[in-house]
Formats: sequence, structure tokens, C-alpha cells
Amino acid sequence: MNSDEDSYDVMLDHNLEPELYSFRSLRLFTERVKQKAVKQARAHLEVNTGMNRLGFDLAEMDEVFALLKSSPDLYIQSIFSHFAVAEDEKQDEFTQHQIDQLNAFYLGFVQHLGYRPLKHIANSSGAMRFKQAHFDMIRLGIGLYGFEALVNQRKGIEPISTLKSFISQIRTVKSGQGVSYGLGGKSTRERKIAVVAIGYADGLDRRLSDGVGFFLIHGKEAPIVGKICMDMTMCDITEIDCAEGDEVIVFGKNPSITEIAKRLNTIPYEVLTSVSERVKRIYSEE
Repeated sequence: MNSDEDSYDVMLDHNLEPELYSFRSLRLFTERVKQKAVKQARAHLEVNTGMNRLGFDLAEMDEVFALLKSSPDLYIQSIFSHFAVAEDEKQDEFTQHQIDQLNAFYLGFVQHLGYRPLKHIANSSGAMRFKQAHFDMIRLGIGLYGFEALVNQRKGIEPISTLKSFISQIRTVKSGQGVSYGLGGKSTRERKIAVVAIGYADGLDRRLSDGVGFFLIHGKEAPIVGKICMDMTMCDITEIDCAEGDEVIVFGKNPSITEIAKRLNTIPYEVLTSVSERVKRIYSEE
């Protein structure tokens, strides 16, 4: 999706298809195609329709088409763009503008190059709200995990991911005693504190420390106490009947990724993608 020139040789050797988004990337890739005498290489063109990230602008399309005409060994597999605010109904006019921009670029391509690549723009929100933008394919991202940006768009989808851990140790912390680094989380009462085997190295955001976040243990909320450590997090289980080794829900139906994202002032995508590689994944199907 954002390859550099150093990878073009390997991509061509393995019939991989880069995204081309600028005149520099287009020229460098076509040069490598000619140098390696590849009979037909394939690539994808990204169009900037208003998000102002990667992509060719509509005003540049004539020059793009001229370069492509001079490179008959390069076949464009798809032309695509990306929605910026498809989840926000207040900005639907802008989303329609993006659709119109992509259609204009695509029509120009067909007229100049004489063939029809795939066309796509719809992310999860776009797929749910703009059926006229489904085109040849849609790109479900976070929607595959059962989440969407707006609550009223979540009909028909449900969360599929649960992050679990366990209680490593339970200890009694007396009134006035602190917990974790900095000895924060002090209380005027005696408490039962559970040490849970998960920390920020696993992707648990440290901003959930000091009661901002909570775990679910036997269906009850256990507030996080003190600072989240690299490998461990403490929570208050004074009112919960549990034992060492018991399961702890970090996120799932409750707390949901949406709820955690709200507490962190971020989006569910960041919560999901923050889970580190060292966390074991178990996949199931029905």
C-alpha cells in the first residue's frame, strides 16, 4: 500500500502489485518494469478525492494517462480512493463529492487507456451508508470485527473479539497504602487487589490507569488501581468473589472496545491494533 522503490524488484519477481500514488512512484515503477523486461506488471492507482493523504489529484489525470500510455507493459488492476467522513451524515455532501471525483478520474482513464480496471472507494462506513459507492468491491476494515464509528450504524454487526487474561495473585492492601509505581490509588478502606497478567507491553493503554479503565471478572466490574505496568495491572476486587487463576475480560461485550476508546478519547481501531504481537491469538468459527 505504501511501498518504496527498494521493494519494486522483489515485488516484480513475485508478481506483487504495488499502489502507485504519485508521479515519482509511477515513474520509478515503470522504469523498473522496463529494466527487468517484465511482459506485464500490475499495479493500482490511488486517487486523492479530498482526504489529502496519498493519491493523484484529479487535475493531474491527463499527465498520469500520458505516462501510462507510454508504458504498455503496466496494467492497472484497480483505481481507488478512500472516504474521509463517510460515517458522518452531516458531511454527506463531501462524501458524494469524493464519489464524483473518483468517477471522473475513472471515466477519463477508460477513455484514454481503453480498458476498465476495478473501481473501489467504500470503507466500512461507506459500505453501510453509500450503496451507490459499492462499485466493483468494498473494503471492510473494522466492520469485520463488529464495530463502526457511529452507534446507529451498528445494526446487523456484532463484536467478535475478546481479550482475556487471568489473575496472577490476590493480596490485601490496607487503608492508606498505595499500589503500583508512584504508590497511587490509595484508599481510606482495606481492599482486595488482584494482579492481572497484562500490561502496556501487551497493548493495554497506560491511560486506563488510576480507575479510568476496568476489567470484568465473573460479570462484575473491577476498576484498575494505580498505574498499569509493563506486564501487570492491578484492579480492585473487594466486592467480587474470585480466586487466583480466574479469567479476566479486558475487552469484549463489557467493557467494549467502543467504551474503552471513548475513555481514551480515541477510536476503536486504535484499541484493536494496539494489542501487541506477543498476545496469543485463538481463532474460532461457527
